[in-house]
Amino acid sequence: MAFATWFLSVIFIYLAFHTRALICRYNCERLTTDNNRYGPLMYLFFTFFVSAFPALSSFIVALYLLRIVSIHRKQIAE
Repeated sequence: MAFATWFLSVIFIYLAFHTRALICRYNCERLTTDNNRYGPLMYLFFTFFVSAFPALSSFIVALYLLRIVSIHRKQIAE
C-alpha cells in the first residue's frame, strides 16, 4: 500500500511537470501554474500528492505495525 501511494505521487508529479501544468521558475525557487482556471486545482492536487498523501499512508503503515507489535507482545506475555 505504501509503495503504491509513493508510486502514484511520483507519477503525478512527473506528469504535472511534463504537461507543464506546474512550472518551475527562478531555478526552481518558485513553483507556479499557468494562468488557466485549473491552476489552483493543480496546485491543490500537487500539495496533496507531495505532502498529505504520503504522510497519511506512512501513518497508516505505522499504525498497522504498532498493532502487530502489540498483538505479538500479548502472545509473548501469555
